[in-house]
Amino acid sequence: MTSRSIAFAPLVFASVLYFGAARPWGRAARNAAVEYARLERNSRQARAGIAEWERRSVKLKETARFFSHKKAVNRPLTHVRRTILAALDGAPVSGVRLQIRAGAKGDQVRAHIGAQGRFIDLVRLAGQVARSETGLVLDRVVLSPASTGATLELDVVWIGGGS
Repeated sequence: MTSRSIAFAPLVFASVLYFGAARPWGRAARNAAVEYARLERNSRQARAGIAEWERRSVKLKETARFFSHKKAVNRPLTHVRRTILAALDGAPVSGVRLQIRAGAKGDQVRAHIGAQGRFIDLVRLAGQVARSETGLVLDRVVLSPASTGATLELDVVWIGGGS
């Protein structure tokens, strides 16, 4: 062997080592770094999503606790509201205004309903509200002519009962 080939041998060995091991490992390391960054982003998004769900869960529990307490206190008020909304459901009226008030003791509930529509539809609505199974009694009924048909102003009182 000549001194030139001995001097050239480390260069060949370094080239083989670089192209045979270092470059493929470097490429694998870059791919691993990209995959790690992607997984880290997914992990951050998942943690943010979990935190959002936990905040929503706390809010929902607080809301449920608030309304479960109100439900026990305002059972007649809830019954009257649901009864009137059921009567209004599907009624061909517009401009509906609903106001419900509980008495001082909470045992008397008064409601005021205002609506616009055709005369016959408003009379049917008043009849639906005052059905015997609702427990509501008509206190005051005012039907007035209007440019679009008629206007209904209806005051009802809950006397108890109803389902």
